[in-house]
Parts: sequence; C-alpha cells; structure tokens
Amino acid sequence: MEDAESLGWDLKKYIDLKQLTVLDVTPYFTNLRTGKEKAIDARIVAADLGKQVHRIKASRLVIDPIAPLIFGQGPPPQLHHGLGVV
Repeated sequence: MEDAESLGWDLKKYIDLKQLTVLDVTPYFTNLRTGKEKAIDARIVAADLGKQVHRIKASRLVIDPIAPLIFGQGPPPQLHHGLGVV
C-alpha cells in the first residue's frame, strides 16, 4: 500500500468502496524469516488468494510482485499448479 501511495495511487478509496481488495502476504514471509518454514508454499498462497477472489467475486486479479513466490518455490510444475488453482 505504501508503494502504491508513493506512486500517487489512491488505492484506499477503492478499498473503501469495496472495488479492490489486497491479500496481505506478510504472514507467509514472516514464517520464512523466523525459520518456521523453509520456503513459501505457493499452493497455500494460491488457495488463500482463490478464496478471496471467490468471496468478492473478482473479475480481475493482479499479483504484484510474483517473483518472491517463484524464486522461493520448488519445481516449476508445483508453482504452475498452485497458481492454476486461483
């Protein structure tokens, strides 16, 4: 959110209007940093994201940035399957 604001994007307005939602991925990275997990499981993130997409009946999905999920993940087929769930 801070990055968007620094670019002059007022996303809060759209969140307040329920036209935009943001999945906070901080907990996934916290578990990685604290050593509770050795990698981020893209399947779990994708499942949580999928729930949020269905809950709000989203017509568009933006994943930004996706690089941490790709580079912290095992074999590409696992990643593709996990994101395909969304």
